[in-house]
Amino acid sequence: MLGKKSRQVFIGGLAPDTKEEDLRKALADVGGISDVTLWKDPESGRTKGAGKIKFETEELAKQAVQALRASRGSFSYATVFTDANPGEIDVQYDRASQWLVSRQKLQTDLDEAARSLLQRVRYDLPAVKNQEQTCQKQVQETESRQREASRQESETTKKLQDMCDAHHISGADFMVELQSYVNTAIPRFQENASSKVLSCAEALEFYTSITKSLREKGVGQEDENPLPVLRHLLANGNALLKDAAHLSEELQQEWKKLQEHCQDAGNVRMLGNARTRFLVVDDLLELETFLSQTCWQLEDRSSDGQLSLDEVKALHSSVAAALEALRGRDVQPLLALHCSPTALQNCAAKLSAQKALCARNAERSAALKELKASFAAEAEQCSKSAQALAAQVREQRAWLEAEMSRVTKYKVSLVGEINAV
Repeated sequence: MLGKKSRQVFIGGLAPDTKEEDLRKALADVGGISDVTLWKDPESGRTKGAGKIKFETEELAKQAVQALRASRGSFSYATVFTDANPGEIDVQYDRASQWLVSRQKLQTDLDEAARSLLQRVRYDLPAVKNQEQTCQKQVQETESRQREASRQESETTKKLQDMCDAHHISGADFMVELQSYVNTAIPRFQENASSKVLSCAEALEFYTSITKSLREKGVGQEDENPLPVLRHLLANGNALLKDAAHLSEELQQEWKKLQEHCQDAGNVRMLGNARTRFLVVDDLLELETFLSQTCWQLEDRSSDGQLSLDEVKALHSSVAAALEALRGRDVQPLLALHCSPTALQNCAAKLSAQKALCARNAERSAALKELKASFAAEAEQCSKSAQALAAQVREQRAWLEAEMSRVTKYKVSLVGEINAV
């Protein structure tokens, strides 16, 4: 707004690099410019964003105001006014200049806050949420792998325990425990097997009487002493092998072999030698076969006066029990270990390998458990970070909205005051 006698026009909101020549060129069509003054920062030499233009006539000043208002975009000014009193113009300028400076600083702060807000909304917050989702997915995948590792650990541990139970050891030192197990279990095995074989005496007597009767009738073999190894065992118990070597050529060869390779050969008993056990089992199998055939015959016809079907079945059961004691599933691991040092070493190696597999599975399960906990902790931290960022975004947005509202209100108030001059 122009004063009654003023020929000066105040212009604000100029760019920092605006020069006096720029204003003269902008108002060249108006003409009549007698002086152009830009208020500058003494340190930087750049304009403070405002200045005043003096015209030759008041009419030219009015035309300049209209021209400047029509071309606001060229100079980004805040307001344009004139005043008859130069001192008063300076006062108004000071107020407008202060506002412009504060506005520029505030605008810089608002721009920085807006950029920070956009950075958090567009990049930081989505990145944190994506990382949280990734960690949660990794937790699920790791948990699945841990369950599988735990299952494998359980299976391998159970298998190791079953292997130890089969050999009656604890698993602390396989080789020592296996050797100790063999040394203590073999005597018990021989004692048990010997008692079972001794219970077959009646069955052997029945077999002998039948074969003798058949020989007298001219049927069957001429051997008057069938099943000699079994017979010697029944007569002498679990005798020393050297005392039974005369029973057959096989036993003689086994005795010679034992003398060559075993320093304690003289103390080896019949059931303590694998080859002799095989011969005893062979005799028992022949006896079992005979009793089975006898049972079938008695089932088809009545007893001929010697033994009944139930009695023969009882004899057959005693022979079957002796066979089970000598070669049953429960004694097979023990006999395998007793027969060969190599078998003992192989068994210890298998147990060690199984124990190592258990340890590897346990380590893998523990590592996966630790990894799962790490991912879970990271996911929780990402969740907390996302919540904190969201809260900061809300606070920053509210601050921006409040500042923008305050600036707008102050601008309207200031422009109103300036225009009222």
